[in-house]
Formats: sequence, structure tokens, C-alpha cells
Amino acid sequence: MDITTSDLVAAYAAIVATGAFALEVRRWFETGPKQAIRTQTGMKLVSPGNPAQDEDGLCVVNVSNRGSAPTTVTGLGLLEYPTLSSRLRRKPTRQFMVLHPQLRGHPPAIPKEVPPGTQWTGISRPDPDTTGNIETGNFFVAIYTTERDKPFLRRIPKVKDKSAEISI
Repeated sequence: MDITTSDLVAAYAAIVATGAFALEVRRWFETGPKQAIRTQTGMKLVSPGNPAQDEDGLCVVNVSNRGSAPTTVTGLGLLEYPTLSSRLRRKPTRQFMVLHPQLRGHPPAIPKEVPPGTQWTGISRPDPDTTGNIETGNFFVAIYTTERDKPFLRRIPKVKDKSAEISI
């Protein structure tokens, strides 16, 4: 079996084409908006000079766009998934939408375009009578955007029992 120059050129072309295809697939996965979501519960707003605007028990949600394309945040919600199977089936037992996720007296926060390299902040005021305790580890923040049909989810962390801490 003799290897000719045309066989070597064809093998080289196949390797180059496969490499180019792999780079295109990688680029396809890496481009577009990429959201990094962080939640903080039990936050308190202190308004210097105007104590009437102070608020307690806020849930603050930060969405950072670390991708290469802008995205638009269209909604903020709270979803309760008490079991792993309900989470995998995407069947929350309770759902809450935050209609005005901004500080009182500020302009509406949604819909909001989030360019690459910027951050959007949403505020939720969970009512213990309606939602109960959202810091049980069963609640998730849902961020609705224009580029996906399903929301981005981030678990609200479970609060450690402070009475169980031992001080020495």
C-alpha cells in the first residue's frame, strides 16, 4: 500500500477541518449571555437621614452578565421545591412573582437590559404570612430572561440555626 502525496494532503485537510469545526462548536457554547446569580436574605436597608424608608428582611438578588451578548431580565420569582424529585420535574409546590423588584421610590427594575459586564439588582420583600420562611433551603430565586423559555434558578441558602452555635 503506497501513500501518495494526495493522500497526505487529504489527511491534513481532514485534520484541519476537524479542528476548525471543534473551534466553532466551542465558540458557539462560549458566546451569548452568561448569568451569574447571587442571593442574600435577611438584608436590611438603612436610609441615612430618613428612617421612615428603612426596611428589614429583604431578599437581594444580583444578576451579573458575564457573557458576550446583552440579555434582558423580564421577571423575578420565588419557587418552592421541597424535594429533589419536584426540582428535577420542575414542579414547584408554590410559586410567587415579584411584581416590583426595586426599592421603594425608585423607577421600575423590569424589564431591564443587562449588557455584558454589568449587573442587575432586584429586591424581594417576602411576607412571612404568605410565603413562610424562605430560608429553609427549599426556595429558589427564578430569573426570567428573554433568551430562555425556562428561568435561571438559584437556591436561597438555608440559614444556620444560631441557637446551636457554641461560644467559648
